[in-house]
Amino acid sequence: LTVMFFAYNVMVQPPAVKNADGTWSPLDESVVCDDDVAVFYAPIAAQFNHTFYETENQKYYDMLQGWRACSNDLYCWLYETNFMYYMYPYNSWDSMMETYRYCVENGASYVMGQDQHNATGSTSFTDLKDYINSCALFDLNQDYEAILDDYFENYYLDASEPMRRYFDELRAWMRYLEDEYPAELNGSIYAEIAKDKFWPKGTLEHWLDLIDEALEAAENCKSDRVLYENLKKRIIKESLFARYALIEHYSGVYSAETLLEMKLSFREDAQTVGLSRYQEGEGGELDILYEAWGIK
Repeated sequence: LTVMFFAYNVMVQPPAVKNADGTWSPLDESVVCDDDVAVFYAPIAAQFNHTFYETENQKYYDMLQGWRACSNDLYCWLYETNFMYYMYPYNSWDSMMETYRYCVENGASYVMGQDQHNATGSTSFTDLKDYINSCALFDLNQDYEAILDDYFENYYLDASEPMRRYFDELRAWMRYLEDEYPAELNGSIYAEIAKDKFWPKGTLEHWLDLIDEALEAAENCKSDRVLYENLKKRIIKESLFARYALIEHYSGVYSAETLLEMKLSFREDAQTVGLSRYQEGEGGELDILYEAWGIK
């Protein structure tokens, strides 16, 4: 039996010191864990849009080294979403595999990336993160771009090209925002991502044009009814972020009739693909959002 304790929030700092040569040592022998005691390191304030090899996370990879000096058994609890804004993208696609690799290279025997744990369904390419995680289980040295190629070619089939363009543009846009607004979008899992200035109307509409291209391409699979319906759901799911953002940020530019149609269509598609929440905490259920939208 292994007993684990959570190195989290106020308890995240290890009882260790960094030596002049860069190594870490426990403060004294009393803080060295017994063989059947493990540390579950959860650096919730790290910037998970960057890897643990990068200087943005030096504080947190230093802490990992400190805990490793205090225990022979290290577990890592990482994060992959913005818990205040489930609907919006969180840019950890490119960093996940590298951070897992860092943790394992530095003594972790178990690594978990927490995502939208209390939600059914998800948007903003969260399904892709599930696939990256499934690949990481077997081989942390896989080529990341090859994983993306495999995912889009086999998950979206004939619609892979416009869906890959959408994803590539989305992750490039997220990097641009992080460079342009580093104080506001610093990789925090509670960053205030839902601001008008981050989401130009034309950009959102362009991504929905790519969704329309994907839906048109999916028509090639109509001969297999089950395959086609599943493919269509996968594409529609990825439309929900942009549609939600248009409603939230640009409701004033639409007529009352058009806005109502947008809300009703969003609700119908969200229910079809199984989306249940727009944020983690109490009151984050989409049914509550629909009530605020006036479509109870």
